[in-house]
Parts: sequence; structure tokens; C-alpha cells
Amino acid sequence: MHDGEEFEHTLRSMTAVQIQGDAKKHLLQTIAGVLVLGNIEFQDDKSGETCFVTEASKYALEAASELLGLGSSGSSLLAEALSTQV
Repeated sequence: MHDGEEFEHTLRSMTAVQIQGDAKKHLLQTIAGVLVLGNIEFQDDKSGETCFVTEASKYALEAASELLGLGSSGSSLLAEALSTQV
């Protein structure tokens, strides 16, 4: 089965379990956002104590922020959340 066929199967399955309309859209958007998070690269600062999102990954950070419903202004909050050790 090809990716497109599998995706269509997934959509039909979602409909079969009553995931439709906006709920389906938001679920797919969230999944896409999580997948885009995997494209974000981090770099240690000079001290090695903290890290930051690389300049090359800013686009992925902004895209993930939008897909996860944080908006473009939420990308700085997302970057902080991803690079802060608790």
C-alpha cells in the first residue's frame, strides 16, 4: 500500500469512529505539528549549560508553532519550552 492509500484509509477509519469535520482537521494539524518538531535542531551554547534552536531550524519552529495553534508569536515560547530543562 502506498502512502496516499494509507492516508485515505486513515481518513476513512477516522470517519468510521466518528472523528469528522473540525475535529479531524485539528487532529491532523496536531499530528503534523508534532512531526515538524522533529525537524528542529538544537545547538549548545558556549558554556554547554543550555541550548538554543539553530537559525536553520527557525522555519520548522515557526511552522510547528502555527500547526500546534500557538501562532507565529508562540514560536519563542515553544523554543523556550523545548530548550528548558526542568
